[in-house]
Amino acid sequence: MHTTPSRRFFWLGLPLWTGCAAMGTLQTADTVGAGKTRWSAQVMAQGVTDGGEDSVPLPRVAVEVRHGLSERVEVGARASTFGLEVSGKVELVESRGSPWAVSLAPVVGVQQLTMRFDRAMAYSEQRYAALPVLVGWASVGGSQLVLGLRPTWLYFPRVLSTPAENAFALGGSLGYAFPVGSRVRLMPEVAVMLPVGPLPTTTAMRTEGLKPHVQLGMAVMLDSGGDE
Repeated sequence: MHTTPSRRFFWLGLPLWTGCAAMGTLQTADTVGAGKTRWSAQVMAQGVTDGGEDSVPLPRVAVEVRHGLSERVEVGARASTFGLEVSGKVELVESRGSPWAVSLAPVVGVQQLTMRFDRAMAYSEQRYAALPVLVGWASVGGSQLVLGLRPTWLYFPRVLSTPAENAFALGGSLGYAFPVGSRVRLMPEVAVMLPVGPLPTTTAMRTEGLKPHVQLGMAVMLDSGGDE
């Protein structure tokens, strides 16, 4: 594979300028329950530094709604300042009556890209799909520690001299949801994503491409519906 300077920005420039595909989940491992709805306001900052003066993570603001179709299945949608995504969640291990919850939370999304080539800027979109596995441990009082494993597929359309690309990444997240009221919870979260392919062929470019992308997030979640 022939490597050009623009390929470096495929891995480094995109997270800096746009905030790459959402890397965390900012949700609990258990589902909301049949007929219940969870509203969430979220703020995230993400990026990867290459040591330059432009290496400043950009913030992202999002709103999300999730609704329980049954006690163990829910669907959701999130709109952010960069794009839209839809998701689901299937609880594999029953959490009610047990401190443990394990679920699959598939997601697909699209967002706007701003890409830098030296001093030139180009605009396109990014499509992505992920299959997070969420493991939660609930403590007394309604708090839940959530560990996530997130394999992700990304598609970047052709932009200027950069060809269309399919890419893959592995990520993980750690969040903690704790109650601040009868139906309100706060959830801080840290997430990391590491590109695993395709990677540039030269040693120097491969080293740059393997730098991890980091996201810090905070969600305010409000539950409605169901019994108090």
